[in-house]
Amino acid sequence: MDNLAKTERCFGPAIRKLCELTNQSSCWTHIAIRERAFFAPPAKHQK
Repeated sequence: MDNLAKTERCFGPAIRKLCELTNQSSCWTHIAIRERAFFAPPAKHQK
């Protein structure tokens, strides 16, 4: 799976478009995986 597809799956088409425009998909994906908590609330930890 390419980085843009992975980015879109995780963060939606708006972020994918931003990545395409900035040509930073691999950097974004790498950062996003590491810092995922900032992008998506950790549903598993909420009670």
